[in-house]
Amino acid sequence: MAKDKDAEDVLLFLKSKGYEGDFIERTDKKTPDIWVYDGKHKYVIEVKSKSEAQERVKNRDAVLLSREIFEEIVPIVPKNTIDGVISDGCKQLAAAAGTGDFYLLWIKFQSFDPKVDVSVAKQTILGVQDVWDVTNDHTVLPCYYYKNSSFFKNRKVLDGVIFEFDGGGEFWINNLSPRYKKLKKSNFIEHFPPNDPLEKESKGDAYIVDGEVDRTDEDKILSYLMKKYKSKNIKSLNINSISGTQKVG
Repeated sequence: MAKDKDAEDVLLFLKSKGYEGDFIERTDKKTPDIWVYDGKHKYVIEVKSKSEAQERVKNRDAVLLSREIFEEIVPIVPKNTIDGVISDGCKQLAAAAGTGDFYLLWIKFQSFDPKVDVSVAKQTILGVQDVWDVTNDHTVLPCYYYKNSSFFKNRKVLDGVIFEFDGGGEFWINNLSPRYKKLKKSNFIEHFPPNDPLEKESKGDAYIVDGEVDRTDEDKILSYLMKKYKSKNIKSLNINSISGTQKVG
């Protein structure tokens, strides 16, 4: 029921924004959850939720009950669990191909530190790697499509991903989708201004590997970036998230 409740919450939220919509009738195939219509375009949406693993919950509770500090170092790197959630959602969207104008994933994060989980999810959909341009301005920036990405792998069906978490949300548009330009002109963008990899690159806030480069060969990727951005020295950096929690009272 939790899954249906999540989809119902999203549907009610979109209706409050003026969209028409309903649940998608279930069939023998796994299909998306809902559709909404803005008077011009129809959006097919699959709603997913990402909760804490039960083993992690047990470990955290045990540490906090002992009045100790629960400490974690979380690598901000793509994770198979997130990729699995996205891949499963894209299969459901693909089952509804031809029934809408745009196809979106809505992922609700219900965890101890959702912002960290969102960071990991962005690494997965965008294949992000932080890089340091030593030659030009010594700035560390994200590089999109440095690694294999869910956006590239699912570019024929996935137009974007909405991340929902306590205190906010983010919409990331898939610039590799064949419907990218059309979605950019849609009413959805007015309600949900997107994070657009191409716009971030144009503003100097990110790098993009957009050529035919072997994503398993880091030397070739770095050489590509140095040539594209006219740098003699670009290095890759790995960043972790460190957190500590202690029971009070």
